[in-house]
Amino acid sequence: MAGPGTLQWKLLRPLLCMALLLAAVPAAMAGEPAAAHDYRIGAGPLPSALQQWARQSGIALMFDGRELAGLHTEGAHGQTDPASALKQLVAGMPVTILRTPSGGFVVRRVRTAPIAAAPAPVAALAPLRSIPESPRQVELAPIHVTGSRLPRTSVQTTLPVTTIDRADILRSGYGSLFDLLRHLPGMNGLPAMSSARSGDSQYLPVGAAATTSFDGMGPRATLFLVNGRRLPRYPMVSLEQGGLTDLGGIPLSFVDRIELVRGGASAIYGADAMSGVVNIILRDQADGPEAMLQTG
Repeated sequence: MAGPGTLQWKLLRPLLCMALLLAAVPAAMAGEPAAAHDYRIGAGPLPSALQQWARQSGIALMFDGRELAGLHTEGAHGQTDPASALKQLVAGMPVTILRTPSGGFVVRRVRTAPIAAAPAPVAALAPLRSIPESPRQVELAPIHVTGSRLPRTSVQTTLPVTTIDRADILRSGYGSLFDLLRHLPGMNGLPAMSSARSGDSQYLPVGAAATTSFDGMGPRATLFLVNGRRLPRYPMVSLEQGGLTDLGGIPLSFVDRIELVRGGASAIYGADAMSGVVNIILRDQADGPEAMLQTG
């Protein structure tokens, strides 16, 4: 009579054999090449084509549809093994096929590394140029321009200009502007009393202006300018004399030079310049007190 241990061994031995056979079946299947199959997978999106391949081959296939989105396949047709059909589906695509130990497949998309941007070309630095030194500033002598409109050359003009400079004034020995002008050639002097008495007008002033004129045409025909501007008229004159210019109001020590234009200049200066123009240029500054002594 058999014992209990013998009975249990007789019952467990068939179960152990069956488990060993079941464990050996997948290993045998993995070692053997898969049978060829007639695949008919049309062109279209790759995720849909992979699903058809899994249904027709009966082999487990893992992939991420979001990862493979945007990829399209030309399909697979004909009698071939599952691996070849799968390679035909993904031909020319950035994917890789992995084989699992259990005989399945995994399809992953290959992430290409971003192309590094080419460095921007660096412009060659221009050679440094030496900065030229600026020339030293030169202080020029002051230039004074008057608005007399008198030409500066006496040969090339129809109205010659006579200039009496400061040296000529000092050499003349005269103490007043009136005395200097009335002794010039072609100039007539009209002292204050003669100017007041001339004309027999009933409006005789107490005093009158000491003035001069060219060529005896009277003070109304000679225009007097100071630095290119008209000299104000003396207010207390008779109606017959017209506008007079008081030369006694300008000290001779203030005069730098005198410019004389003889002849008619009415076209430029107006009707009061029929006999000529006298332009008196004043000195810009005085060096100090001046005194003049006359003897004789």
